[in-house]
Order: sequence, then structure tokens, then C-alpha cells
Amino acid sequence: VGQVVTALAKTWHPEHFTCAHCNQELGTKNFFERDGKPYCENDYHNLFSPRCAYCNGPILDKCVTALDKTWHPEHFFCAQCGNPFGEDGFHEKDGKAYCRDDYFDMFAPKCGGCG
Repeated sequence: VGQVVTALAKTWHPEHFTCAHCNQELGTKNFFERDGKPYCENDYHNLFSPRCAYCNGPILDKCVTALDKTWHPEHFFCAQCGNPFGEDGFHEKDGKAYCRDDYFDMFAPKCGGCG
């Protein structure tokens, strides 16, 4: 019989236990299951992980959900100055996120007397 892999409630020859997308032999490597099919780590994340609205890369760890999109935490920052959001959070205008200072500088009504 030789070596076998037991996964997904079946027993496989190692060369037959392959990624459903790229057909890479999974053998004893880490794999992910989706709809009863095995996927290598790379294909699983590229096919099924949420995508970052800034870089379009798969989000593998922590995720920010804002403005009906998902972001890597390091890619969710002020659209004007590029600084990350702190305790004040963010303000939204036309689907973009701004820090408090930039939002009020750019969009708040100005006084007719002092500007």
C-alpha cells in the first residue's frame, strides 16, 4: 500500500491528494477545505480570502471593514494626508475616509467673517 494521506474523510495516495485549483500535490502540507475540496494555502487565499480595497491583495490576518469594503489595517488611512486613523476614528465623504482635521479643513462650512 505504501504511504497514504487521510484527509476530508478519505484516504489518498499522496500524489492523488492535490489542490483543486492548481493540482499541486498537497501530501503532508497545510491545506484548506472549501465545499469538500482541498486547496493549497496560496490558491485558497487568492480565491476566497477577502480583498483589500487599497492594494487588492488577499487579507490573511486582521481585517478592517469600513465604507462597505475590506482593508488591511495598514492600508486604511486618511485619503488626504495618508496618516492612520487614531482615537478620533474617521469621517466619510464621497466614499473616502478622512481624518478629523482634514475632513473639517476640506468640507466644513467656513465662517463668512473669519474664514
